[in-house]
Amino acid sequence: MAEPIQKDLGNPVQSTRQSIINNEKTKEMTNNLLFDFTVDKAAKTVYINREFDAALSLVWDAFTKKEILDQWWAPKPWTSKTKFMDFKVGGRRFYVMVSPEGQEHWSIQDYTSISPTTNFKFIDAFADKDQVINTEFPSAEWDLNFSDQTDATTVKIAIRHETLAGLEQIIQMGFKEGFTMTLNELGILLQNLKIKKMNNNLLFDFTVDKPAKTIYISREFDAELSLVWDAFTKAELLDQWIAPKPMTSKTKYQDFKVGGKRFYAMISPDGQERWGIQEYTSITPKTNFKMYNAFADKDENPELPGSEWDHTFSEQNGITTVSITIYNESLARLEKMVDFGFKEGLTATLNYLEDLLTTLSQKK
Repeated sequence: MAEPIQKDLGNPVQSTRQSIINNEKTKEMTNNLLFDFTVDKAAKTVYINREFDAALSLVWDAFTKKEILDQWWAPKPWTSKTKFMDFKVGGRRFYVMVSPEGQEHWSIQDYTSISPTTNFKFIDAFADKDQVINTEFPSAEWDLNFSDQTDATTVKIAIRHETLAGLEQIIQMGFKEGFTMTLNELGILLQNLKIKKMNNNLLFDFTVDKPAKTIYISREFDAELSLVWDAFTKAELLDQWIAPKPMTSKTKYQDFKVGGKRFYAMISPDGQERWGIQEYTSITPKTNFKMYNAFADKDENPELPGSEWDHTFSEQNGITTVSITIYNESLARLEKMVDFGFKEGLTATLNYLEDLLTTLSQKK
């Protein structure tokens, strides 16, 4: 099972006992997605309903493929490691929860029924490293149902215990808190998996035209135009993605208006600074802006020649396209940019921007 937060693994949980005694139902919304946790002591069963903003096939894979399960099936700072998994009726998953100090808690899941992308059942039990069942802890029957509607997937889980004492033991160990944490981790993981899947279908084009001394870039983002515009024009957002790791960006000041400037530094892990100036020459809100970009010293003295950047923004069906042209005054400067890894660096930063946009979209 998703490891309970045991008393010997941290501070004991005080609130869950009341949930059992009062047969209390906890219902909350996570970013407008349903999360419902009910303990029915008469039925000796825990009922969990959780919605995810992801396609059913992706959620099903997250519960049934070990390479994905191990990325979320443990409350942090614990990690999950599957020794083997045979997802079929009569098959078994044997895995371990590992603490930061190396402490191990082994468990077994024996699959008893599988209806692909709809339902599966398993018997869950604690064990030792040799797959011997640990009878000091209760086993349980898990029944998981999957359904989707309007791009959201609902997972309904029923966890039935043989005895009320076994149910109470698991709850007192912090199962609700631990499993809530892991489901939240799954929600984050699903969003990241969606990004990777969508990125396979999102346009990214990088073209170097030496006769024109120009680089042409087109990049699609799964975010609304206003959010993408802000990410390119507000210092507090720019500094979160514009530097290729392990460098970081720090804007000393920015005045986003025609004739205004952004003066900023790229800072290496050892503290070395590479300063730059962006002078805005044209702005059409949420449609286009142009700037002259040049390296500089810490006193704002530019290193000429620089380059002219032209950004154009458009949106269609929730996808925002950013088209960038970078004109260099000399072919030598363009070739130097390319030779120094400009394409690789910009590709990395645009991927950071995609992650940032996803995070910002979830907060809205």
